[in-house]
Amino acid sequence: MSRPFKKMYFPAQVIIEGDFQAAVKTLAGKRIIIIGSRRSCALADWQALLPGAQVRLFDGSLPHSPEDVLDRAVALAQRFEPDTYIAIGSGSAIDLAKAVVDTMPAEIVAIPTSLGGGEMTNVYGTRMRTGKKEGKGGMKYLPAKVFYDSTLLADFPKYELVASGVNSFAHCIEALYSTRPHWFGKAAAVQAGRMWAELLPASKERLIDEALGRRLFEAASLAGFAINVCGLGLHHAVCHVVGGATGVTHGVVNAIALPKSLKINREIAPEAIGAVEQAMGIDDLVVFSERLVTHLELPKSLKELSVPGELQDTLVDDLMAAHHLKFNPGILDRARAERLVAEIFSG
Repeated sequence: MSRPFKKMYFPAQVIIEGDFQAAVKTLAGKRIIIIGSRRSCALADWQALLPGAQVRLFDGSLPHSPEDVLDRAVALAQRFEPDTYIAIGSGSAIDLAKAVVDTMPAEIVAIPTSLGGGEMTNVYGTRMRTGKKEGKGGMKYLPAKVFYDSTLLADFPKYELVASGVNSFAHCIEALYSTRPHWFGKAAAVQAGRMWAELLPASKERLIDEALGRRLFEAASLAGFAINVCGLGLHHAVCHVVGGATGVTHGVVNAIALPKSLKINREIAPEAIGAVEQAMGIDDLVVFSERLVTHLELPKSLKELSVPGELQDTLVDDLMAAHHLKFNPGILDRARAERLVAEIFSG
């Protein structure tokens, strides 16, 4: 009698921790596009760092990588024909580089300035003109090199920084309760989840010095690896649906949705949520996440952000069809989906 087998993937990357400008100087590329926001692209004199290369800047990255932004980045890449993309900034900048690779393949070098962990994943999302967030996955989207420089976190706006940290904490939770097995991924999720319980309050209360920044990037990297190999679930399914429709940044949507999605998953998969609580040493994940969002002074509803509520029926349909639900430990029914979306809007 044959027995089923399951695969565990181990994507290969080079990860360098330290001065990102020194690391950039080691790159061998000769035709390089820098991708990021105006703020992140201004963090270095790229041509001076890469005197032997032709360098072009695309400094129009925006949250969720809107389709029109992608079109402009692709047009530049088609004209320039790069061999390397340096994506510097938040997860949106890194996602944008991944999306451009679909049209003009080249090596991706990621330099994150926030804590979302997208540099460790081989998937990306783009906000389409229809208001839906779509994306792809595959090994060609995995950054070949990742440069972590803890000093880049020091001047990042606190509000955005802690929101991206909540997203990373949610990665740990989802990787742990995901039905997709991976020994190293689950272990990384436990380690990073325990770190975030301490680091998130610290990141709000303290200046980000080099030591704290290094620990923040360590937790973000572990969590990104974990979610990449273990998969997503209900929480990120609803975050992607809501973010695509509203344009609210991914970290903020995570903060709003996390306690509410955990409450629903506790109803449909109580053993899975209990296992996460035990692994992370947290008595009650719902209460813990509610208190965390309050302490970090992040929004608790879309109503606080003046987002209109007429989108709710469409979002419920999109959530029920979300492919991320395939790894969720419990089956979502429509009544709970309606309640979850309503609570995200109303709090």
